[in-house]
Amino acid sequence: MSSDLSQQDQSQAEAPFVAASVEEALAFLAAHRGQAQVLGAGTTLLADGPPTRSGALPLVDVSRIAELRRVLSQPPYVVLGGAVALAQLEQASVSVEDLLILADVARYGRTHAPSATLAGDVMRARGNSAIATALIALSADAQIANLTGSQWVPVRSLLLRAGACRVNSQAEVLVSFRIRSLMPLMGAALAEVAQQEDASGPPDVAAATVSIDQARNLISSLTVVLGIAGTAPMVYRLSDLDDSRSPAVETVRRAVNQWAASQAPGPATEENVLRAQRIANGAQEAFDKAVQRARLDLANSTP
Repeated sequence: MSSDLSQQDQSQAEAPFVAASVEEALAFLAAHRGQAQVLGAGTTLLADGPPTRSGALPLVDVSRIAELRRVLSQPPYVVLGGAVALAQLEQASVSVEDLLILADVARYGRTHAPSATLAGDVMRARGNSAIATALIALSADAQIANLTGSQWVPVRSLLLRAGACRVNSQAEVLVSFRIRSLMPLMGAALAEVAQQEDASGPPDVAAATVSIDQARNLISSLTVVLGIAGTAPMVYRLSDLDDSRSPAVETVRRAVNQWAASQAPGPATEENVLRAQRIANGAQEAFDKAVQRARLDLANSTP
């Protein structure tokens, strides 16, 4: 009899609790007092936790909660639910109409992470997470819910280091992300960093958001983010450039290239020097695409 009960307990521990609402998910987590955790979209375990006596934590599946599956426009923001899959972004015209960087992320997801969700990808805190890199470049916020309520915090503040996210999946739910719609004369883009031929796993990525002034060849704001495996995302802003005026596009382009090359991890071996150049080229590609999109916006807005 005791053996049958043990098997029954194990079976119950392995079957996720399917939450119908954020409140229901949080109540389940609270009832298990740190011995249960959220499962992202039913496929990605959002964070590791201590094992139960049966060897497996009870899981909370939040993939069917309507609030976490939404993609909608709430001016001046676009709001994306945490359970939205990367592949969905390509069909979500409300999100990609003026945020083409999300179309870049969707294409990346189709190739490298077709089943990943936005929250799951961020919570895994991979250094080369495409969605985290893009969201940071867009200065996006994340909505974190727990039993005391919910709050919006910058996505950048969630990623402490590679593999470490500040959201506690045993007591909190990453509900959604909000991205401010791009202003006129702004552009944003994501680019993959080229890999060695024998490389495995998803590539490093770079994202950029820029704004240009009416002269077309001057940069008035800039954010470049590198997503490199094994590190936390690295950010470069226009204020990091030693120029108090709006610098020329080519000046910023060179600065982005030099900065990105200097961020490559590891000693200056021949292999790492080549990797640094690939990273610099990826950052430069993201910057160039963002500038091109900003210029296209300028051209479309000119009478």
